[in-house]
Amino acid sequence: MSQEGDLQHSLRIGDTVLLYAKEARGYVFSELTSSKHNSVVVTSRAVGGTFREPRFDNVHVATFCVVAANKNKAQERLLELKRKIGKREMTSHQSNVLHQAKKAVEAELKENAGEQERLLGSQFVYGDKIQLHHTLTGKYVRVNSTLTSRTENTSLRVELSGENSNSCVFKILPRYKVRSVGDVVRYQDQIKFESVMTGGQFLHCSLRPCGAVGFNVLEHSFEVNLSATESALTLIPHYRPFPYHNPKTFKANQSVRLFHREYECYVSAEGSFAESKKVVVEDVHCRRRKTDHGILKAPSTSANTFWQIEKESDPRSGEPLSWGERCRIRHMPTRRYLAVLDEGNSKYKVTLKERRSVGHTAAGQDLETVFSLFPVIQEGDTVLFESYARIKHLATKTWLHLERGEQYKRRAFDPTAVGLEGLEWDGAELFMLQASETMNYDDAFTLEMVSQSLLDKFSYVAGIVPVLTSYLNQSGITGVVSADDAYLVASALKDLAYYISASSSDRENKDRQKLLRNLRVVEIIIEILGMFKQDTGISDHEREVCKACYLVIESYLKGDSRKNENYLARFIKFFQQQVGMDLNAEEVMIEMVEDNTAIVSKMASAEMEFMLQRLVETKDARFLLFLSNLCVCDGRPIPSTQNTVLEKLVRAHGKSVFFRLEVGGSDFYPEGEKGVVYYQRPRSARWEPLLKIVSREASVEDEDFQFLDSQLLLFGKMCQGNNERCIRALDKDDLRYVTFQQALWCVSCSQLHPCIASKYVELIKVMFVDVGLNRAVLETLSLSFVYDDVVEDPYADTGGNEEEALTGVINIYFPEMKKWIFQYLSKVAEEGVVARHTEDNMQLAKVLEVLALLVKYGYYDDVDDVEEVLRPLVEVMNGKTDLLFPKTAGNDAGMEQKDFHGTSRYKETQQNKAVFTVKERAIEVLDLLFNFRFYVRLQRFIFEFRQLRGDASLQPEATPSGRGLLSTVSTANPPMLLKTLMTPPTAPTPDNLHSSVMVGTVRERLKFLFSKSAYFFECSNYLRSSTPFPEILIDMSCYHSEELVQGSLHLLNRLFSAETSLFHSALQTQLLLTDKSKEVFSKIEDMLPNLRRLLSLDLRDDGRSEVIHILQTFTEMCQLPLQESEPHTQNQKILYNFGVLSDILDYVLEPANILQGEATPGPDADDSSRPTAVNETVYVKCFLFLKVFARRNPEVQRRLYDSMNDLLDIGVDVPYVAMVLTEVFTGGPEICLRVKEEQVERVFHLISEGGGGSPDLLHTLQSMVKVEDLDLPIKRNQAFVIQYFSKTRDKFCDHLLGEGKQDRRWQLLTEAPDEDSNLQLLLSLTDLLASCAEGENLFIESVCQTIYKVEELLMILSHPRLSPERKNPFARFLIWVYLNTEGDKYQSGASSLSNNSDMWQYLEHLSTLLENIGIALRAVPDSERQWVREGMSVRARTTSNVKRTSSQRAVRTMSRSVEYVTSSGGELKPGVLPYFVDGVLPLLRYFYANLYTPPKSAEGEQGKQLKITQRLFTNLLALCDVLMVYFTSEAQVRLYRSTVVTLVKFPTAAMRTADVENMLKNFDRNTREGKCACCPARERYIQEYEHEIRLNEEFDGFVAYFQQAYEGPNTARAQTGSKYDTPYSEGDECLPLGPAFQEHVGLFVRQSRAGGGVGLPMVLTGGGDREEVELLRPETARLFKQLESVSSL
Repeated sequence: MSQEGDLQHSLRIGDTVLLYAKEARGYVFSELTSSKHNSVVVTSRAVGGTFREPRFDNVHVATFCVVAANKNKAQERLLELKRKIGKREMTSHQSNVLHQAKKAVEAELKENAGEQERLLGSQFVYGDKIQLHHTLTGKYVRVNSTLTSRTENTSLRVELSGENSNSCVFKILPRYKVRSVGDVVRYQDQIKFESVMTGGQFLHCSLRPCGAVGFNVLEHSFEVNLSATESALTLIPHYRPFPYHNPKTFKANQSVRLFHREYECYVSAEGSFAESKKVVVEDVHCRRRKTDHGILKAPSTSANTFWQIEKESDPRSGEPLSWGERCRIRHMPTRRYLAVLDEGNSKYKVTLKERRSVGHTAAGQDLETVFSLFPVIQEGDTVLFESYARIKHLATKTWLHLERGEQYKRRAFDPTAVGLEGLEWDGAELFMLQASETMNYDDAFTLEMVSQSLLDKFSYVAGIVPVLTSYLNQSGITGVVSADDAYLVASALKDLAYYISASSSDRENKDRQKLLRNLRVVEIIIEILGMFKQDTGISDHEREVCKACYLVIESYLKGDSRKNENYLARFIKFFQQQVGMDLNAEEVMIEMVEDNTAIVSKMASAEMEFMLQRLVETKDARFLLFLSNLCVCDGRPIPSTQNTVLEKLVRAHGKSVFFRLEVGGSDFYPEGEKGVVYYQRPRSARWEPLLKIVSREASVEDEDFQFLDSQLLLFGKMCQGNNERCIRALDKDDLRYVTFQQALWCVSCSQLHPCIASKYVELIKVMFVDVGLNRAVLETLSLSFVYDDVVEDPYADTGGNEEEALTGVINIYFPEMKKWIFQYLSKVAEEGVVARHTEDNMQLAKVLEVLALLVKYGYYDDVDDVEEVLRPLVEVMNGKTDLLFPKTAGNDAGMEQKDFHGTSRYKETQQNKAVFTVKERAIEVLDLLFNFRFYVRLQRFIFEFRQLRGDASLQPEATPSGRGLLSTVSTANPPMLLKTLMTPPTAPTPDNLHSSVMVGTVRERLKFLFSKSAYFFECSNYLRSSTPFPEILIDMSCYHSEELVQGSLHLLNRLFSAETSLFHSALQTQLLLTDKSKEVFSKIEDMLPNLRRLLSLDLRDDGRSEVIHILQTFTEMCQLPLQESEPHTQNQKILYNFGVLSDILDYVLEPANILQGEATPGPDADDSSRPTAVNETVYVKCFLFLKVFARRNPEVQRRLYDSMNDLLDIGVDVPYVAMVLTEVFTGGPEICLRVKEEQVERVFHLISEGGGGSPDLLHTLQSMVKVEDLDLPIKRNQAFVIQYFSKTRDKFCDHLLGEGKQDRRWQLLTEAPDEDSNLQLLLSLTDLLASCAEGENLFIESVCQTIYKVEELLMILSHPRLSPERKNPFARFLIWVYLNTEGDKYQSGASSLSNNSDMWQYLEHLSTLLENIGIALRAVPDSERQWVREGMSVRARTTSNVKRTSSQRAVRTMSRSVEYVTSSGGELKPGVLPYFVDGVLPLLRYFYANLYTPPKSAEGEQGKQLKITQRLFTNLLALCDVLMVYFTSEAQVRLYRSTVVTLVKFPTAAMRTADVENMLKNFDRNTREGKCACCPARERYIQEYEHEIRLNEEFDGFVAYFQQAYEGPNTARAQTGSKYDTPYSEGDECLPLGPAFQEHVGLFVRQSRAGGGVGLPMVLTGGGDREEVELLRPETARLFKQLESVSSL
């Protein structure tokens, strides 16, 4: 062999190889990953396979990367340090030493990596020192010098280890003398490995099976150990890395995800190799995750989508795969191969199967599993990751194909099951994967790389599974498992439990926990637990295994994964059976119900009764935790459960269950020391000091400690949500479990354990703060003010009584709470926030929550109180004063303290999370204080307007004490110069506004108005902080926390944009003048706090009727009396300024409110299990309110449009959601022009899914395509609708609009009742298509003309028995598709209508209809006219599944019937007036304008046509004086007049009279004078609120001029002091003007230039090494993006 050949076949550094043991005829491998099961073994002959095709479930279990020996001194030293320290708490010195050791290890690892990279590709020669790095686990083969071999007592054990040490180093030597030391090592050589640590000892394969010595995992394998007897191992190549290889090259046996690019779904299957009875649970399918409204999701992390592709020619190979090469595709969780089965008759099934046999015969090749990959776009011979491939099955010559219409139905889940069995845990869409004989262009699969991190996780969990299955099998066969084996299994389970919850990253833990579902580990654990029953004895080692099983389940439930909890929900009854067996089933039950509304709502009351009984019997604190989670779920209190616990536990069994606590020296325990809290055990008369069991030194593992802690937690949960019944029972009734003095002593006692103190802080919050009539006056600020009540100093008279809040509510405990909070914060500020004191930090966060509530409720209404609490609060926020250790730790901690201050404090570590929480709560408090400051300033600004307007008396002028401008403006009275900013007859010019005198006066006056509330920045000296407040906020923006970055930059923005915010909010402010407005304001102010409280509760039982009453009241406020289609604009604005929209949206979009339980079983057993929205009535009332609230209300419409995607995702009450969205798009073009294509697609997707809301969603689409008030079609929206209608029509309307369905349509129109869903769908869809055709779009017209022909439309319209509601959509369709079109009327057949007898018969019918409409309308009584107008304004053609509102009620015109117009009782037929306006008038107009040609002769048929035309005109003209009263819009007026003008052109004797001209002139005059389309109710409204509306217009003008004067000229000279007069800010995203913004910019410029601070770029990135923060508020983000350019001016 040539030298070149030698080099090609020689072993090199970095090569990945397999080791074949010839004596055992198997390969060296390791697949177990637990710390006790890490042996290296050789495959057994018993498992089958050959030398060329071994039976590996994953070839990587047998692949090893051969690397040069690494350095390991630093690593060994670190291990030694860790062994010495153990689990003891470290001293500061030890912490420093360990810190240095870790840095040395990092340097050593970096050096090793660089050395391996340098040596990559170098040849090995015999005698070299090497290490074997196991590919699958990432561990090294190591000799354990302390343990002997399992099979040979004279040998040492060989195992895998993640620690790099000398025991991992071997010398590679030739087995036979044909090679010698110094020769090149070649593949196929037989070699031996000598341990460097123990010379003369070699890797050896024992020929004794592991099972023979009791090792029951991999029992048929042979152990590899270290022995004096060497074994010959053959090197088999797997893969050699080349530096020049494309990193995207796909290599055989690598893992991929097969992503169908067109339909955005993954090829997937479900099951696990662990379950021998049913390996495949869900067969091959395509899984499409729910999209987040167009946001691209990261690739799937589910192992169910992981596949391995191996070469058919050599399954051991890891070399690159070529296009067209024969291969097999293996599903990793099930270890089964993808296959296509020929079922005959050209039917094929794509499934998973196990290979039949191994070998080179035809049977051994198993052609059903052989595929080839073919490129969509070929860029080379080898397959690349992220390339597009089509997958061909070679035996059947078919291609993998996805049919979107074929849904895959789960076999292992029944959605109709009752209770928790039917709880859905995975909402992804599943589609069938098929095999097609034709290659479809769209069936392109992307080969997505599975990251090494995900593979490592998968390998670890998969390596635990054999241990569990072996235990199960052994227990099932013999029924007895040895104690040693059981403890090994328990150890593996504990390793698994630690692994799936050990990461500091929640995302990492979720990925690991997901594998327990993917590999069915949960089911295996349940099967293990199921072997042990309540009535059978359990040995100690069996109990150890069971406890370890529950430990895994607990770890699986940690975090915030609803999917994990819902997946386990079906096992709750099983867990309940094991409660009380000392297996820790209780902890699992607690974790499952914690904050999971879906589970809690489906749990029967029997579960709670059972836990109550168990608590009474066992006094186990864990049952208290379970009940706590039922009282409050996901932050939502459940009053019914709270009251049940109160009555059935606290009152019934409290004396025998709970601790009693009393303050010494009180009437209830006078013997005790005064002011000290004592406790009394249940059924005991002895009182002892509380500190005896819950001091700082107490163990949290103590039973008394845990019970008291859980007891206090339960009491807090029972009172949460202002449950007065529970609060009164626990505090004031005979129970007296918690009193204020008791709680205050506990939170003030520094010796009390912080866990207990935190519970008492929470009790103070829920029992003594968040109670009674308190309302969050500073959380959502109302921008509506009673004009006469606005004074100069709004809250000057509120600070006198400390116990009284801004709202007038009295809290007798506030003075003591205020003192306690100040003292506590002052102590923390003095000592510093210590990161290591996690429990103290959580207590501090709770204290800040109490402070936030007190501020929110308006108790801190005195300037002195605010200034007092700000000092320590700002110091707590200051991250530069935080400590890692207490100040008493000494100098030894200096190194770590320095590192902490430098970078560590910014990182999101476990101990830092508590510090982050503290700062988040502090930001919340400050934000509320900012609100208070802003609210005071806004009212003072309004009072300034009152004084200038003369509506408030001026104060006596004091003699100016100084000179200059400030002395003239710093008085109680505004300067008279500002009076020129009031809206005068002539508006001030820009020169006047931007004069130096005006600008200076305005700025100084604003500074004076701000002076009494100048916290934080303007008067920062009194804060006494070591760091200026703005720098504290900038520093906080560098923390690795989304909440802190957002919150700090938000406060910083508020700090420097106070003036801009004032002007912006003042423009939204509403001043109330009329008595009715004041009455509405007072009503809302009284009702809203109660509504907010009730909406935060579970409304299954309590408060539902009150919520409905309030919502009904608000709904009535939003519409004019007796004219419900007309909005009450003033009341709408009052409600909006109170923040009602946010409250209602938060409620309807909260998932917990959608489905809160199952329907109560009724008499019909089939309906008893149907899930329903238990708050359905409240939900409906919310949507009805939103509809009326959004009517002609641009602000509300914009907010609702922004929430459109979320509203569509609700999934219930679709008709009502559609009703609200229809109102959103009705009105102006602004919202319609914002519609996105994906939103139209989403609506059509919901329609195609079916359900009762389809017609209503079609109305929503109809409102998108045309602005009715402006008669303006939106062409881009029309195109979107037609595009997706064409895509989905086969799915939802083929039975109505498909080919040959004319008879079906006719049957529906003539026979179906009005409520028939198919009839509703037909009418709505026809109406939508008609609206899409408006605007003369040739393509849309051609699409519509294929659906209805002219003949069918005329047949429908001329039918005498069809109601106007049913005719109207078809009349509109005829108009916009055939009469007024862009296309050729001859080609469409429309030109023949002018002489069509059916058309003239229909026109003759219309002439009668017009005459009868006039008769009916003239007979309408005056009292009913407003309801007729309602019918004209409501487009009755938009029939809906939603019940008709009162605005569509029947109107009785006369006692007799009028043909076509009224019923037999004389009531107007529904839809007759909309049919007249939307169908008849435009049809007459466009028919006569576009198609009709006047005949030359007046005889025969032509004469008849003339007579019909004359009659139409006469009857239409006769309606002139009647319709003026009923028209509701200018568009209707214009349409009527244009129709009359069109008809008057035709030459008939009666059409040219002077009377006609006079009637038209009279009509035009009435139109100009506003007598047409006028609404009496609207006129009364305008007259009643005229002065109030004018007052608000004046105030808006004053604010606008004041702002312009404050900002100054828009020039670089005026804004920045530059010497240039160029425009300072221009374009779409203008920079703010004024001095405050320049100070804001200057802050960042100074920080950036200083070099030591945080400059502008670091603020944008949230720290130097973080990715760009995309979570900044939009206005803040835009602001910062432009700061760089501004700083240069």
